[in-house]
Amino acid sequence: MDVTLKVLAARVGGTVAGDPEVRLTGLAGLESAGPGDLCFLRPGTPVERLAGTRAAAVVVAESVAAEGVNLLRVRDPERVFNEIARQLGPKPPPVPVGVHPTAVVDGAAHVDPTAAVGPGTVIEAGAEIGPRTQIGALCYVGHRVRVGADCRFFPRVVVREDTWIGDRAVLEAGVVVGSDGFGWEAGPDGPRRIPQVGRVVLEDDVELGANTTVDRARLDETRIGRGTKLDNLVQVGHNVRIGAHNLYAAQVGIAGTVRIGDGVEMGGQVGISGHLEIGDGVQIGAQSGVMRSVEPGQRLFGSPAVAANLRKRLVLLEPELPGLFRRVKVLEQKVARLEEPAND
Repeated sequence: MDVTLKVLAARVGGTVAGDPEVRLTGLAGLESAGPGDLCFLRPGTPVERLAGTRAAAVVVAESVAAEGVNLLRVRDPERVFNEIARQLGPKPPPVPVGVHPTAVVDGAAHVDPTAAVGPGTVIEAGAEIGPRTQIGALCYVGHRVRVGADCRFFPRVVVREDTWIGDRAVLEAGVVVGSDGFGWEAGPDGPRRIPQVGRVVLEDDVELGANTTVDRARLDETRIGRGTKLDNLVQVGHNVRIGAHNLYAAQVGIAGTVRIGDGVEMGGQVGISGHLEIGDGVQIGAQSGVMRSVEPGQRLFGSPAVAANLRKRLVLLEPELPGLFRRVKVLEQKVARLEEPAND
């Protein structure tokens, strides 16, 4: 990134207050920014926070005014800053096109000539790697796996046999796709494994965070819909079906055979019991435990999860319960005395 504030303002449709020729060479937070850095002020944050910043310029709302600071005024500061970061911010180094000499690619696999395979990676027989896909170091791509175009696998990704992955998928370091589902049956000598013979399907534009795991189906498929983004350490059980454009924060756990609609959002550490249906547009707050199916558009919170507004009321009332209990006991005693037969 090396651009003047004037050029950047023209690119994003903003206006400049201050020096239009100041050069921007990096991105940073407001407190840590130094010379050359661009940062942003979230709407609603006191303007006084700009005092003393060492940033070269700050992206702010159109109404913000401040002395001694170069400003880039826009309608939506955070959205514009994010777009600048996407276009001009640092990006992970690409994997060089071609197959690294230390990679092991079976002769019955097909790697597109424009794809890249990093050092120490293993690609098994029958696997297909699409155009411009980058597979980093020490990855494993199993038998008959299909990977589309423009995907990116970071180091130590494991994709097991028969998995299908669409275009533009991003799998962060340590992701495991297609591991056996958790299926056991009681036997005379202890639990016996139930064979997991299905596959995993990741549709286009799916992104999986570091160390996230997606289990293969017992039968048929586990499927994650297009555009869905999962944070780090998310567990997706066997035969789960997730719709399009879902967003899950870290440590969400979804038990087997759950059906989830489109546009669902889950906070960190949400747990979903097995064999439930979660409707379109549901929002579930952090650390909630969902133990029954949820109608579309609901907002849930708590464990067990209930309507978010009800849970908030219960949380606010909880500290009042001891005092309320004492008052009720006093009132019960008074009522009991009133109901006693009058003494002559």
